[in-house]
Amino acid sequence: MQTDPTERDLIGYGGSPPEVRWPGGARIAISLVVNYEEGSENLLQDGIGRRETLADALSPIPTDRRDLANESMYEYGSRAGVWRFFRIFAKYQ
Repeated sequence: MQTDPTERDLIGYGGSPPEVRWPGGARIAISLVVNYEEGSENLLQDGIGRRETLADALSPIPTDRRDLANESMYEYGSRAGVWRFFRIFAKYQ
């Protein structure tokens, strides 16, 4: 039987969700997903000819010059952010 790949089930369980019992009588389960994209931005140093222009704030710096403030925003995740997650995971197992 072939199904339509564009068909979507927007009702789900409706008003009758399944009764779920978690191990140890836990009342909540958390799934944490980290989307790690640091290092994918355009850099002049990579020979692209222009820097990344997508940022939280518009930069007055021409695109053919390095924008160190923008670079530091992109590098924060790999330099500090991801390590905070690792410390929390280690603390709470």
